[in-house]
Amino acid sequence: MECFRTGRPVSVANLAVGDRWPRFTEAAAAVGFAAVHAVPMRLREQVIGALNFFDVTPGSLDPAKLHSGQALADVATIGLLQERAIRRRDVLTEQLQAALNSRIVIEQAKGVLAER
Repeated sequence: MECFRTGRPVSVANLAVGDRWPRFTEAAAAVGFAAVHAVPMRLREQVIGALNFFDVTPGSLDPAKLHSGQALADVATIGLLQERAIRRRDVLTEQLQAALNSRIVIEQAKGVLAER
């Protein structure tokens, strides 16, 4: 959540140390995770989420892996934003088609009235 809010990577090298997120820490430890790292999914200043990496051994994420993780998050972000744009376009197309179809019925009714 912090990564999404701030737009900066967050790393917890050892979930057993500290009490920052007690419920999350307990749930992660219960399934065997010892460290968690998050990188923001963003395009410029727009943050749409975070990509999380879980590790079974405690330790920080080395800079090369952090860089690779951010690159992966960036590609995923572009894909998600592209899908959103396509979905919005499809919804708009459907709305415009419905408006045109209803306009045909209105024009036909006007024609019938004009004829009478």
